[in-house]
Amino acid sequence: VPVHQMETAEVAAAFETDPVNGLTPERAAELLRRDGLNSITPPAERHPLVRYFLSLVRGFQLLMNVAALLSFVVFAASGGEDSQSLSLGVMLLVVVLA
Repeated sequence: VPVHQMETAEVAAAFETDPVNGLTPERAAELLRRDGLNSITPPAERHPLVRYFLSLVRGFQLLMNVAALLSFVVFAASGGEDSQSLSLGVMLLVVVLA
């Protein structure tokens, strides 16, 4: 049975405490030695380069990358004649990578 569904007396018995007075100082010291401090484990940190590369493939940046790729495809399909497509693709990549 989950703790939040137990009666107060059951919870007190399960955690070996008194619902009115709490833990004795000796019991609290014993639990502190056995279990350590009651603190939340911090989340794992990602390497800054991993965070940067992940940011390149999320949301609006992904759309900008696709637009840059399409601009380069149009430039290549025009036989190198359409310099506006090339400059657009380069500018999109500069914006995304900056």
